[in-house]
Formats: sequence, C-alpha cells, structure tokens
Amino acid sequence: MSLVMLRSRARRFRIGAVAVLGLMVASCDKSPTSPTQLGPPPTTTNPPSVTIVRLEVKAPASIAPEQSVKLTANAVRSDGSIENVTDRTQWSSVDPDLIQVGTGGIATGVRVGETTVVANYHDGSRTSYGTVSLVVLVPGTYKLSGRITDSGVAVAQVTVTVLSGVGAGLTTLSRVDGMFALYGIGGRVRLHASREGYLNKIEELDVTDIVTHDFEMAPDRQRSDLSGTYSLTLEMGACDARSASLPAEFRRRRYSATVSQQGPSLTVTLSGADFIIKNGRGNHFTGTLDPVDDVRLNLGNPDDIFLSEYADLVERFDSTTAFLVYGTVHARATSATIIGTLAGSLITADANSPSYWSKSGWCYSEGHGFEMRRQ
Repeated sequence: MSLVMLRSRARRFRIGAVAVLGLMVASCDKSPTSPTQLGPPPTTTNPPSVTIVRLEVKAPASIAPEQSVKLTANAVRSDGSIENVTDRTQWSSVDPDLIQVGTGGIATGVRVGETTVVANYHDGSRTSYGTVSLVVLVPGTYKLSGRITDSGVAVAQVTVTVLSGVGAGLTTLSRVDGMFALYGIGGRVRLHASREGYLNKIEELDVTDIVTHDFEMAPDRQRSDLSGTYSLTLEMGACDARSASLPAEFRRRRYSATVSQQGPSLTVTLSGADFIIKNGRGNHFTGTLDPVDDVRLNLGNPDDIFLSEYADLVERFDSTTAFLVYGTVHARATSATIIGTLAGSLITADANSPSYWSKSGWCYSEGHGFEMRRQ
C-alpha cells in the first residue's frame, strides 16, 4: 500500500472519531426532563399593613382643683400591639374653665365639675381621636349621677336638689335623656326631685364613692290619651342664613297620621304619601307626653348631629326627588290638636339615595310649623 493511501485512511479515521466524540459530549450535556408543573405558578401575598384601630385615653377617676395629673394616650394597632404616644399627641379640653390640658397630656383641675378631654394623634398617614371624661372634685367628696324616668321613659327638666349632708344646697336639672349629675357631695345625703305634673320624690342614701342613683317619677294626675287619627301639616319656617332655598311645593306638606300611645310613649305613623322605607324607617317617628300635656317628638336621633342616620320621614315626591325631615318637635296637646314648632331641617334630596348628603335644597329653622288636628 502506498504512503499516500495510508495517510488518507488515517485522516478519515480521525474525522470519524471526532464526530463520535462530539455526539457523546452532546448526549452528556442534555439534562433529564423536568416534571411538568400543573396549574398557575404560586403567588405571594403581601401581609396587610398595620394601622391604628383606636386611640385609648386613660385618666384617673377624679382630680382635685389645682391638682395636675398626666393623662395617657395609647395607640392600639390592628396587629394587637399597643404604643404609648402620649407625648406625641395633641390635647384639648372641651371646657377649659373646668379643666386645662396642655403638652404631654398634663391636665389641671380648675373648679368642681366634669368635662371631656380630647386627644388626637397623627402617625403620618391618618389622625386618630380619643376622648375621656374627667371629673374635678374636692377630696372627700364625690359625684352622684343617675337617670330620671316615668314608666321607663326619660324625663327632662326635673330639678334635683341636695337637702342635707355634704353638698347641701347643690341643685341641677335632668337633661333630655333624663340624666343628671351632682358634684361635691358625700356622707348621708337627702335628695329631692321635683317637676310640675309629678309627685315630689325624696330619697336618702350614703355617698362614699362615685355613685349612680336613679329616680322613677309618678304623675300627679291622669295622663291625656292622644291615640287616634290626625291630619299633620308641616310648614317651613324662616330659614337661617346657611340654608339653600326649597321649591314652593315643599314649603307645606300634609300627611295622615295615626298616633298610638303607651303611657308616656307616643308613636306617630304616617300615610297618604309615597314613603321610602329603609331598615324600618321613613314613615314614622316617636316621642313622649308628660302629665301636663307637653309633647316632644323626635324625627331622627337628636344625638346624630351630622344627620348620618336614615331619616324618620322620607317622602318620594317624584322619580328624582325626595323630601326629608330631621328635627325635634316641642308641642302642646289638647283633646283635638297637637300644635307646636319643629326645630330642624326640611330637605330635598336624590330619590335614589335620599339623605342629607345628597341634598339639593334645605332649610334649617328653629320655628317650622307643626300642627296635628284630630280627624
């Protein structure tokens, strides 16, 4: 065999060997097949942000005139943690003549009585508010509070007087909710509760701490019966400067009204119009009758100063407009009439979401006309 043929065979052998070796390397580089993943890839969720759910304000049960105490404000967060933020809180007193409060929550009593201290704390994203009621008392004396009722219904304008004991001569009037409070009494005291139309009530008790004592009043005469069917007329009074005008058709509204009575409690149910009822409200309201025929009716919650609750009188005037009434009626009853005034707001609003906040017109007055005539 010639030298040229030997060299040619050697070259073909080297080329083949290189090709086989390449295939082996390529085969070794391949990784095993991975299992097929079923469904979408797993997702990660961020934990909810921690926020302040309330601001708790703590204070002693009472302080003395000219005494100073440090109040505490705690921020309670959504994760359950609590942080003392007293020194970063802004403080104020509803009645600085009773209690003064300054930086760091230092409260100082001025004179005997009770008021509310307000705290607000801003954490950079929102402001949280908290309040606490703080009582100022001379050491050795106490607060006496309670509620005055007639058949379980609150009685306002009852005079409560301390006849004897520490604090003799102190007097106060019960509020609309029947609550009263006396400050600076102690030991064995004698109390007197009185109001026209009721029998006087005299009771004795020992006051050795802050204490609650209620009075149940009894009428001194037969109470009138106002139950029956009436015609109710509401007439717009002189609107204050903040009000917007109401169209003429809303300045006088008439309804049929049925009064039911149980002791001093009254319920007035309306008919004769298209009322928009929500959560059982929209066509009736309640009130009270005292023994001297004074009537008080509430159209809405008297404590709802922002008118955020649904109204007790909501009439659908047409497909787009509703008529609402919020307020308090003070009236005098006879055998045939209940006549007085309504202090509050007459409002026109969106019929699809009737509320003070969707109002198109409104009139606030202390003297809207209110007249019910028996049919």
